Amino acid sequence: MQTNIDLWPIDIDSVDLERAEATLSETERSRATAITDPAAQKIFTACRGELRRVLSIYLDMTPSTIPISTTPSGKPEVGSESNVRFNVSHSEELGLIAVSLDAEIGVDVQPHDPDRPIMDIAKRFFTPREYEHLRSRSSDDSVSAFYSFWSRKEALVKAVGSSLGSSLTGLDVLGAGWIMAKLSKVGEDSTRTFGVTDLKVPEGFAGAVAIELTDSDAVADLTWRTLS
Repeated sequence: MQTNIDLWPIDIDSVDLERAEATLSETERSRATAITDPAAQKIFTACRGELRRVLSIYLDMTPSTIPISTTPSGKPEVGSESNVRFNVSHSEELGLIAVSLDAEIGVDVQPHDPDRPIMDIAKRFFTPREYEHLRSRSSDDSVSAFYSFWSRKEALVKAVGSSLGSSLTGLDVLGAGWIMAKLSKVGEDSTRTFGVTDLKVPEGFAGAVAIELTDSDAVADLTWRTLS
């Protein structure tokens, strides 16, 4: 059975903030008001408003009436009775929403920061194989590879929806195309299969999406969509 992923990019600067704010719940409006940084408040309002518009397509509900809640680990959901699974990521002016049916999903976007001490971070959090791969690359290539690895790991963690049962130093995401990983939550004895792959995002960013797969799922099919 093929697993499908819909990807909805958000140009945060182009979002109608008045329309977005009108769809928010009272709790979301309070949360937005509590954000003191104007840029961060704009990002939250834009992304949550656009998320509600996207979910309304799958749930056949008006955006303002969708009951978005969070799991104990902080992952947003629309209730255990719904088969709609989604995840949101944003960085600077870029936002991205990933949606699937029945399968747990995670998405991440990261801006490249050439001034970040990437090799120090990689030595601490990446596998030896990933670290050696970065060392073998040129300076520019190593920055791009670092953020690809980081984005893949973040997407996997978000797909699991909780802290991993093993550390990131044991999570190897070196490879191309769909990369498979066996993961479990803290306290879980059994593992689940997840796939992660890079996304085509604007230059200067890295992006990845991860999804839980069944034994019969070879890969997931990606479809880019836009809101009108």
